[in-house]
Amino acid sequence: MHITILAYRNCWAMNVMTIKDFVHIASILEKKIFRKQSIHCVIASVDGSLVTTASGAGITPDCALSTVDKTDLVIIPAIEGSGIDLPILDENSLISWIRRQYDKGIPILASSTGVLLPGKAGLLDQRIIATHWAFIARFRQLFPECQFTSHSSFIESGGLFTTGSLTGGIDAILYHLGQYRGDKFANLCAAHGLLSSPEQITPILPGRRNHTDVDIAQIQDWIEEHYQEVLTIEGVARQFGLSDTGLKRRLKKATALSFTQYLQAVRIEKAKKLLLSTTMSVREIAYAVGYENQSFFIRIFKKTTESTPGNYRNELLRKSAGV
Repeated sequence: MHITILAYRNCWAMNVMTIKDFVHIASILEKKIFRKQSIHCVIASVDGSLVTTASGAGITPDCALSTVDKTDLVIIPAIEGSGIDLPILDENSLISWIRRQYDKGIPILASSTGVLLPGKAGLLDQRIIATHWAFIARFRQLFPECQFTSHSSFIESGGLFTTGSLTGGIDAILYHLGQYRGDKFANLCAAHGLLSSPEQITPILPGRRNHTDVDIAQIQDWIEEHYQEVLTIEGVARQFGLSDTGLKRRLKKATALSFTQYLQAVRIEKAKKLLLSTTMSVREIAYAVGYENQSFFIRIFKKTTESTPGNYRNELLRKSAGV
């Protein structure tokens, strides 16, 4: 798996280096578990020369864009807010390269305000796009054909991944790592590279966000924050001013899951992360994700993952010991 991070003037160095370091952690884990290292990440600029970032710090790229023959994921870091309305150095070259990658079917991940470059490349039209909350109004002016939201994780639409935060970019990378090396590996990477305490990790279902129903997207956000509570479709529908049947129909259309299936999937995702990143007992984790009956939780977990919670935890933690 080859990942290319674009470095360009006035991008945020923290964004670039956090992603670079996180992918490096994933690469170390891969070698430890699979006995091979096939996850690679490069920082590339238009000509390969030093890039001055938003804070004035310099980043020395690994290569020029012209030398990237094949990549599996392109990551565009956020740009400083004041740079949104300024010309970007080598803008035409950047936009052309991004467009070519997208046309070849390469996924594009734009972090927060980094959506500016895909927007200029004409990739945002008629989509729901996540970005930093403080710049939604400006982006709506620049790209009126789009719907912008400050969703804290990420949204995927037709191979374009956008985020409202830096951690949302990490979520998107975890999704791609999961596609490449499996769900267990992605969750182990999350456990080793935590940016916040495990108890605060928001469970997400990336494959269920590829739709344009704004109301359902807001309901998904809400469920992913309140999953541990006693939730009913009637209560959620009432809270969002929808009918029970309307919510059932629209949620199923948007995510291909019923309300109960969606809630259970969110809870199991949270449980996976807690199993790999805490020493909580299975009973404690069951309760933390909304199940009072431990046996029922174990049954649902095994049905979803084909493994018991204990085996799920022990298998990968044993292989990754010492990383």
